[in-house]
Amino acid sequence: MNLQRYCTLLLAAALAAQQPTPNPPALGRAWLHEILDLNLAKATAAYVQISKDRAAPALDRQIATARLIELQREGCALPVQAPDLTAIPEAMRARLAQSFAQPSPPVFTQAIEAARAGPAALHAFLQANAILPQLRPFVAPNVSSDRQRSGRIRPTSREDGVRSQDRFYALQVLRAELEGRSADAADLRRRNFASWQPEAWPKDQLPVLDRLTANLLQWLAERELPATERPLVTRLQGQLLFMRSNSPAMIAPLLDRMPIVSERLRASTAR
Repeated sequence: MNLQRYCTLLLAAALAAQQPTPNPPALGRAWLHEILDLNLAKATAAYVQISKDRAAPALDRQIATARLIELQREGCALPVQAPDLTAIPEAMRARLAQSFAQPSPPVFTQAIEAARAGPAALHAFLQANAILPQLRPFVAPNVSSDRQRSGRIRPTSREDGVRSQDRFYALQVLRAELEGRSADAADLRRRNFASWQPEAWPKDQLPVLDRLTANLLQWLAERELPATERPLVTRLQGQLLFMRSNSPAMIAPLLDRMPIVSERLRASTAR
């Protein structure tokens, strides 16, 4: 290598070293504080700042606000004032405001205590709590809703004509019904499926019940079935099998309280 080329390379290296390292976007920094640094104080402060920054991208504000409420719901975030929900889609504002106002479900604290007590205690806790609250129930619907409104992607739900946000709330209704929280399920239906009406049942319900069983098996066999959804569908399957053997007349009233889920299970049945 000649001297001129050597000097050129040294100069290029020196100039590169002087270039400032680009900082990640504000939302990325907040995520790094939370996930890599495990610094919830900095993460909380960053999410609060982004949610209030009207110059920030709308989607960043939505994600920051939703994640802040998720952390608050899990008892992880530092106490903060009610976040600015103006960036959140109108259909989700009431849900997030309600979640922020409610105390953290004790199941989160119980899970942490069980994990600290050791594998045996954690296993016992999971056996007793087969269906746990979702850790990120708000961020994903906001992202999906934004992408659908912008036209960047088509709806990702597998049912025809069903938006992923509707699917999310339908599974929340399912969870509430399976857990015996009828009031919560009714509130979710009122706020998210106000115009929904269940399909009429035929006089002979036996073919419908057979179709329910087949569709449940097909649902559980899907390769893309989310891990958070499988326990719900499995529990629904067990509930319907039990009811079919002991009180088949109760199946129709139960499914008539489950928007989207009932349509999926009754697909291709006679009206």
